[in-house]
Formats: sequence, C-alpha cells, structure tokens
Amino acid sequence: MHAAFFLFVLSLPSSTAALEKHRALLPATLLRASTLEEDSLSSDLFMRYMPKHRLAVCACAKCGSTSLWNYLYENEFGTPWQWSDEPYVQHVTSDRWQGRFVQVRDPAEQERIMDQEFSFALIRDPKERLVSAWKSKFACGDSTRFHTDLETRDSYVNALLTLAGWKTHVHCLSLDAFTFVLEKVHSLGRAQSLDRHVLPQHLGCFKDFPPHRFSRVTRIDEDGAFLPLALRLNTTQAMPRHLHVSTDGVLVTEKIEARLEQITSEEYAMLGEFLGKESSAKEEASVL
Repeated sequence: MHAAFFLFVLSLPSSTAALEKHRALLPATLLRASTLEEDSLSSDLFMRYMPKHRLAVCACAKCGSTSLWNYLYENEFGTPWQWSDEPYVQHVTSDRWQGRFVQVRDPAEQERIMDQEFSFALIRDPKERLVSAWKSKFACGDSTRFHTDLETRDSYVNALLTLAGWKTHVHCLSLDAFTFVLEKVHSLGRAQSLDRHVLPQHLGCFKDFPPHRFSRVTRIDEDGAFLPLALRLNTTQAMPRHLHVSTDGVLVTEKIEARLEQITSEEYAMLGEFLGKESSAKEEASVL
C-alpha cells in the first residue's frame, strides 16, 4: 500500500489542511467517487401519515425527532415506548406501531393531504444541527463527552468519506475535518445522498413541499411546539417528557463557521423566517 495513504489516514481527524496535500499524493487506485443511488437514504422521511388523526408528520434527524416520535407513541398508546432494540421508535411503519402510520408515496395523495389535512414539520437551526450530528455520529474520543455512538461511528465516518470521493478508513473526524469533508460532498453535488443525520432540511421534509405548505413548522424548543399535536391527539401533554440537551460545548473557529455557512446557505434561504432565533454556531462560540 502506498505510504501516502497511511499519512492521509493518520492526518485526517485533526488536519484538514493536510488532507488535500496528502490526497494529491495518493495513487489514483486509492481514490474513487462513490456510487450514488437515485433514492436517498432518507427517502422515508416524507410522507409519514396517521389516518386516524388526519395528520402528516415530518422531522429531520437531529431536530429532536426521537423526542417527537416518543411523544406521538406515548399519546397514541397511553404508554411510553418500551423497546431498546430495533426497530426503533423512529421506524413508524414497523409492527410496533400497529399500523398507526402509513407511508404515502403517491404525489397526488400527498398533494391532497397537504391541501386538506394537518401537516407538522420539526426543524432546527441548520448549523447547530450539523454540530449536533457531528457530536453524535462522528466525533473522536469515547462517549463520555458528547455521548457519541461508538458502535456506528466507523460506518458514518467512512460513508461520508466515500461520498466525498475518498476510499479510506478512519475511526472518527474532528469538527474541522467533518466540515471539510461535508463541504466537499456538497461541492460535488451529492448532498441528496447524505445520511439523514446530515441531509439538508430542504432536501428532506421540504424536498417536494416548501415550509409554507405545512400547517405548522416549528423548533422543538419553541413555546407551544407540540400544542397542535396535542389537539389532534386529544391530550393535555403539550411537550415531550424527555428532551436531550447537550451539556458540553465545542469551539467553532472562523474556518469552521465559514464552511458551515457555505454548507447551510440553501437551508437558511428556505427556513429563515421559521427559525425564529439567531444561530449559536458562530465564530469563537462554544456550541452545545
């Protein structure tokens, strides 16, 4: 194996400047563009529909979606989600949901539901969401600081590298390297094929219907966020019982903020009026 390959692997988590330098040294056989599927890994995000309540629900990963699905399950069945194995609560068409949700794929039926019934979308500040996704799926170190999912980290990291065109294997990425690689994926026009945790929101819930077509678009931390759902489900519980809040911040450098701004520009253009607050992911800020 070419020696530069190992230098590339070792430098990737901590040095994005070195990444391009080492990439230029690699033989062509060690580089390849990923095989892109027409269907995104997040194709089941929309439309998830509850016929009983005439309710369509969409939520991006890392927007508080787990809290949302737990809330819906508890108020539909009168008991909290009880399983810790797959299929998880997010898999709303699994047998554990007992048919409460259906996946509507027919464009004409989607159009009818959006026109005539209640639709709910959960969003998050785009830059804050990417930092949260990095902590959860890509960050280095053990799980004590950011509660990073160590069991799946390798697969998330290397799927992202492959999509960026690099055939290599590393175990984790610094926030600097993560934003560098993610920016590369966007520059190659491959954002639609990103995993749901880093898929831009305008390519997920709002790919076919813009935010103004939804009955309610909200952040999970917004006052009364779940009140419309409570009314549909006939419950007095207007907020999720358990809402994960990060307690350990990470510094956003000028370089990282610039990349985040570039990566998320289209999301802000679409969601700006619905976000309701300034992003905390700013230069020299510690983002929770």
